[in-house]
Amino acid sequence: MGVKAVLYNHATEPIAILDLPSDAYRLLTLTGSVVLPIRSPLDFNRTPPTRPPPAQPLFKTVTVRSERFIYRSRIQLMLFTDGGEAESLLLKSDFVMKAG
Repeated sequence: MGVKAVLYNHATEPIAILDLPSDAYRLLTLTGSVVLPIRSPLDFNRTPPTRPPPAQPLFKTVTVRSERFIYRSRIQLMLFTDGGEAESLLLKSDFVMKAG
């Protein structure tokens, strides 16, 4: 079961609501940072290259760091990213909708 968390930039503006795997959340609480993979959609319309592409990583990543925030005697983790907001938006998001 995942943990829902808000990802902020360093200006404390919310970027996305993430559904973090419980192992990633546990690692954030223990070490203060975790590297998450970005799942890119497959592009089947791309024409094949005429020569082999240069070596590239298999996937892009975003580093997420945590800061402890104490509010009313409870410790909360606030998650921040050093990466660009465009890459952070490609993380697996979970949008919370409120019933009206």
